[in-house]
Amino acid sequence: MAITKLIADSITSGAIANTPYFRASMSSNQSISNETHTLVNFNTTEFESSSSLYDTTNKRFTVPSGQAGKYQISAGVRDAGGSSQANRFMVTIYVNGALADTSLRNVAVTRNTGSSLVSGLINLSVGDYIEVRAFQDTSFTQTLYGGTSLIQSYTFFTGYKIIE
Repeated sequence: MAITKLIADSITSGAIANTPYFRASMSSNQSISNETHTLVNFNTTEFESSSSLYDTTNKRFTVPSGQAGKYQISAGVRDAGGSSQANRFMVTIYVNGALADTSLRNVAVTRNTGSSLVSGLINLSVGDYIEVRAFQDTSFTQTLYGGTSLIQSYTFFTGYKIIE
């Protein structure tokens, strides 16, 4: 009974929570060059567990002091496509400027218009930062959807610390 009450009190007081957390999006469309891993312009914070947690200037989440641990990170981008099909359309998660893990990229192949989604659990230290990059190989510049309509909601960047 005492342990159950302790857990219940911890949850109620916020001592146990999936924080920090954030969700970022793009306020408008973004062009990405052919065969370039381009930083996705997640320049709008939809919500976050504390003010200025997600950096809209540098388009990244940085692990705050005292918050090292395992994080669930997810990202999705919606490509406008058009008449040029990409052999590869990819979204990737980067940690401290380097590809986080080969499992943290997703490749949609030979499509006209589509979404590419990636999600994974990452062990992060204080000061580590997470970014999302997109890649396509149509031989032309392509557009990622941004904004607020239903189709634009496919372009997002979320993360939260898991309770261990």
